[in-house]
Order: sequence, then structure tokens, then C-alpha cells
Amino acid sequence: MWHPTGVRRWVLTLAVAAAALAVAAPAAAAAPPTIPRPDRSQIMALLRVFVPEAAGRVHPGKARFLATPQMRALATPAQWRAGDLPVYPYPVSSSPFGIRPITVTPDEVTFDLMLHPKAGSGAGVAVYTAQVQKVGGRWLVNEMFPTAQ
Repeated sequence: MWHPTGVRRWVLTLAVAAAALAVAAPAAAAAPPTIPRPDRSQIMALLRVFVPEAAGRVHPGKARFLATPQMRALATPAQWRAGDLPVYPYPVSSSPFGIRPITVTPDEVTFDLMLHPKAGSGAGVAVYTAQVQKVGGRWLVNEMFPTAQ
């Protein structure tokens, strides 16, 4: 048999849980962050050069100049030129990159970056998480690491 006090506690607990869900639902349904159009254009231009140079190892030494000072410091200039740099290698094709923003601030953007492999490489599609920062008025890559393949 239910005691009136127990029923009240149960109803109160249920009401608190429902209120918590009601507050959490709009937050979960919030739209993903968007990158302002001028910044997105600049970031995509950066990626079109950086990704083949760094991940694709086309001219890895040139990628160093598109990295933040923090990222550059992770390897010597000779290591960058030799392809021993802080970006995991991937046989990237020249097809457009897909990006999905994770966090966006005026000076820093973190996003998932979808890369397609070069034909005949035998590799599958890869997803890297990347972060770019605005340094001295221009976007530079701060980090880039694989998260799915």
C-alpha cells in the first residue's frame, strides 16, 4: 500500500526529472555552430594548401609556414622538410574537403575534416579533427589528428 508521503515524493521526483528534461531538450536540439562566411572561405583556402602538403606529404616543409608557432615547435624545420611532422600521413586526393564545425570563436575554430583518398591508394575515407587559429590576422593550423578511418 502506498503511503501518501511516498506518493508525494514520487510525484515530486517525477516533476523534477520532467523539468530537467524540458530544459535539456532545447540545448540538445541547438543548431551546430557555424563559421562566418569570410572566415570559412579563408579556412578552406588554408586547408586546400595545408592538407596535401602536410598529411599528403607533397611538400611537408611548406606546410610549416601554414602552422601556428605552437604546432611549428613540435618538430624542427629539417623534420618538417623530411615529412616527420605533427600531422599523421594520409594519401589525400584533391577532392573538396568536408568540414563540420565543433566549436567556433572569432579566433579559433575546431572542426571535423573529412578527407578522401587518392585513387588507387587502397585507403578509405578518413576523418581528422583539426583546429585553426587566427594569428596576426590570418588563419593557421594549430593541430590536426585522425579520429576515424
